[in-house]
Amino acid sequence: MDLHVYRNSQDRWHDLRSVARECGAVLALNAVTLDELVERLTPDVKTATAGQRLAVLANVCTAVTHSPPRRGGVDAPSAAPAQAGWSDRPQYYAELTTPAQQPLAVAPPLLSKEGNSSSVTGLFPNLARYAYEAIDDLKAARIRPAELRSAGAERLADMLEHYDRDLRKAGLYNPHDRRTLAASRVRESDIPWLRRFRRVVLHALYDLTEAEFLLIRSLIEALPDGGTVILFNATTNIKPTQFAEWTWQRFVQDESLAEKTFPEFCRPARPNRPVLEKLFVFEAHEPLPPDDSLRIVAASGRYEEVRSVGSDIVDLLNRGESPNEIAVVVRHIETYGEMIEDVFTRYSIPHSFDTGVPLLRIPFIKYWLALLDLVASERSREALVRVMSSAYFTPRLSPKIDVDRVLIAAGYIDRNHLRASHLAARKNSSLTPELERFEQFLDDLEYSTNTVIAFLSRLQPRTLLTQRDRQAWRVLAEELDAVGAVCDGPVPFAQFRKLTSEIAGVRTVDRMISAPAPPGVPRVRVISPISLGYREYSWIFAPGFADSEFPSRSASNPLLPDETIEEMNNSIRPRRLMTSRDHIRKEPLYLFMILDSATRRVTLTYPGSTLEGDTISPSIYVAEIGRHYADSPIRRPSPPSPMGEGEWLSAVADQWRCGSITEERAQKLLGDNIIQRAKIEAKGPARADIGRGVFEVGRVWHPSELNSLKACSFVFLARHGMKLRAAELPDFEVPAL
Repeated sequence: MDLHVYRNSQDRWHDLRSVARECGAVLALNAVTLDELVERLTPDVKTATAGQRLAVLANVCTAVTHSPPRRGGVDAPSAAPAQAGWSDRPQYYAELTTPAQQPLAVAPPLLSKEGNSSSVTGLFPNLARYAYEAIDDLKAARIRPAELRSAGAERLADMLEHYDRDLRKAGLYNPHDRRTLAASRVRESDIPWLRRFRRVVLHALYDLTEAEFLLIRSLIEALPDGGTVILFNATTNIKPTQFAEWTWQRFVQDESLAEKTFPEFCRPARPNRPVLEKLFVFEAHEPLPPDDSLRIVAASGRYEEVRSVGSDIVDLLNRGESPNEIAVVVRHIETYGEMIEDVFTRYSIPHSFDTGVPLLRIPFIKYWLALLDLVASERSREALVRVMSSAYFTPRLSPKIDVDRVLIAAGYIDRNHLRASHLAARKNSSLTPELERFEQFLDDLEYSTNTVIAFLSRLQPRTLLTQRDRQAWRVLAEELDAVGAVCDGPVPFAQFRKLTSEIAGVRTVDRMISAPAPPGVPRVRVISPISLGYREYSWIFAPGFADSEFPSRSASNPLLPDETIEEMNNSIRPRRLMTSRDHIRKEPLYLFMILDSATRRVTLTYPGSTLEGDTISPSIYVAEIGRHYADSPIRRPSPPSPMGEGEWLSAVADQWRCGSITEERAQKLLGDNIIQRAKIEAKGPARADIGRGVFEVGRVWHPSELNSLKACSFVFLARHGMKLRAAELPDFEVPAL
């Protein structure tokens, strides 16, 4: 029996679904994801959560940046001789990188060998987040502290040592270390579960990390018939796919694996193969003929992109196409996620997201973090109003009490002048007791010290939450509860606030679709490009082909600058850490997989402007694709079919404006109110014409009238023409400093 290993559960479900149709039922004990495989091989090991790792690194950063770096010592070997180059790996093409793809800025190294770290935590308040990302890269490549010291990164090596020691003390494993442990158990132990398998099949697992490759290599060597690596394409153009190609080359170049590893291509060719063979190839060739298998749509804005995609999907579903054969590939889901959910819900498109939502984007989490920010901040009027006017504030004040108006009338600015409760008491405001209670609550928290669990119990929500808010709070609370295993002592409130912010930036929750489809119902998948590569779709839509977004820019981690990485790569071959330039060169692979994963048509879209009207340039990939065709494949979006009452009314109004229907017919369809408003709007700037004779010119003008007219004609009209006055001017009392 074969052991099938997948990157994600969705690809596994696609395979098992086709098998279940043939057999009626499937007990898929031999189909696992990579994470499930690791859990099966190491059931006695517990992986550190994101919150636990951030808590450990916060303590590590504090300890390391306030102590002198270890220079050499028993753990520091002599530097390895520099290697001539990395000739094993496929060469990169400089044409694939343009100035637009370069990072905005490369920060200087924070913890270099000669660096002074006395002000590091002050200049970089998010040092723990940088360390989190740097440690993850180092663990993925199985880098040891001694190898960091040989590259001159003394303090980063100390961080890695402290990090490993604290996790071992808590009985936890880094996720990459757990994969390495699973690989060692495959090599050194006789695992009964593995005896039932003779071969391992890897389903499009390209660009493996060192820890993942070590695990897969151990499986291939341990199983009698070795393994099969399923590659996602069979084209000869490997320039855009060099990272996927490099994954295969690692198996071939290892003599112990070459005889036990075999390639298998999951699809030989697709309609877009002609353009795939010519991408980033600059030799002259005959232009390609027009082909409907590739469309590029230039929309006016981002919402118009999603609306165009939704309209095309509705047309496909009305023609009888299965939602399982449609995928929407989004490079930046944080930009398009809410718009896709809104449009697909209005259009009644069954869909599912493969990616979650960061906790920072959940309404209650944003309110809760704003409350914590208010504790040690200046407590400006805007920040205080934002919290106290929220629907989550207890007791609920808004909309019965306009907190902003009360504070303006009291003359409150911020905590550096006079307290809001004192100013409100002078005005005999009904909000005075609540302001006194809330300010006292904030003051008690500001300089308090307690355990993470105690802070969490003190800041529990006291109002009813929506299902989405409850799910997000449960995830955050579970992370903070788990932090107690590695940080059980008292911490200052400022450290607790920083830790919760870092966790909220890392953790995600599943998207709560407003109209979820029942289990088993086919859905349109909304995925990221990295989820492609194994299975094929009939129709693929990819919005967001805008400049600097696809390809996406990559900035260097200041804790692990490219200079340190290059120096380290010379001594750790064949292992390798990826520089920011390597990450940029990974982008063509995503483009290649989008074009190669569709059997019938790929639709790429890009916005023309932002909501503010600023121009957005198309991605360089749009020009790269277009230059291979005789006629430009770029087109404008077709008018979408009206969906819902609002869009039907808009369509009727457009037809009336064009003269296709009479005013009497439009009045019956739209109603008198809309017709009257349309007639007023049709006047354009003439609506602001107040006519002649409104103001008497031949009279004596007061100087204040002339000053108002010179400053702003609207202020002059309101004050001297319409006689409008503010009900009460705010009395801002600023004490002498």
